[in-house]
Amino acid sequence: MNPGEMIKDILTKKESVKNVFFVACGGSLVEFYPPKYFMDAEAKSCSAFLYSGKEFVCAAPASLGENSLVLLCSHSGKTPEVLEAAALARERGAVIVTYAGVAGTPVNEAGDYNVVYGNATEEGSHYGDSPVLLSLRLMGELLAATEEYPLLDQLKDGISKIDTVIYHAMEQVEERARVWGRAYEKEDMMYILGSGPAFGNVYGFAICSMMEMQWQHAAYIHSAEYFHGPFEVTDKNTAYVVLESSGPARCMDERAIRFLKQYGAKYEVVDAKELGADIIDERVVDYFTPLMFYKVMCVYRKELAKLRNHPLETRRYMGKVEY
Repeated sequence: MNPGEMIKDILTKKESVKNVFFVACGGSLVEFYPPKYFMDAEAKSCSAFLYSGKEFVCAAPASLGENSLVLLCSHSGKTPEVLEAAALARERGAVIVTYAGVAGTPVNEAGDYNVVYGNATEEGSHYGDSPVLLSLRLMGELLAATEEYPLLDQLKDGISKIDTVIYHAMEQVEERARVWGRAYEKEDMMYILGSGPAFGNVYGFAICSMMEMQWQHAAYIHSAEYFHGPFEVTDKNTAYVVLESSGPARCMDERAIRFLKQYGAKYEVVDAKELGADIIDERVVDYFTPLMFYKVMCVYRKELAKLRNHPLETRRYMGKVEY
């Protein structure tokens, strides 16, 4: 069932959808930043909330109920906190949509609608099958059906173009990533900046790519919040990476970059416009740059892992000890 059909089916069963909850953990939670941001920016009457799975269960929102739509995501399809969230949502009478990377897993069987998303490295798959864009399309269909959202066609067009944007961007940064890796391989600490829908990638690159996969100390900072405390540690020896967005959020990133150019020295700017995101309609492009940033930063982290002789799959706690 495609997202449009899914929304039509949901709206035949529910009088209305009053709120949407995006629930996941870690890298899967990152997938939900853009659609949540989309709902905040575009929805007039439907509220949206983003929760880490355990918090959703431990501090259950009072507004979760029969007119709620709960989206759950788990790459493995087995995340315990996501399964707990599904049980709570079902108990409250909400409609549940799950996204899982593996068919036949508990999460993939926990919803009213269950989606197994594609792997773009497999033949016949493309990045439009990723949970971030599947859920973005779902939210676009919801608003088009309930609030006459006018840019659904532009969202669909962006999905049709995203493969071209991503493949070209990844090729474009290959040499830059090698240079960056050589410059940053011995850093003890790294700060990652960004804003808008791409802030999820800032968060994800810090906690997943650096802390989890490289045992590298890192912190994520919102580009606007950088000027409300964090910029005090800026000097010529501190390392930064800035993900510069294409849409309305870009002005916040530009301000941070201007400051780093004046007072810093070790910074890498990854610019969505420079990497070709502007072939997507400017009214919706901000919702697409996060997926491009994710794939581009995969190139960066791969180079760092190679130079540090620290494979991205190496773990000392995750999946190895009780936690």
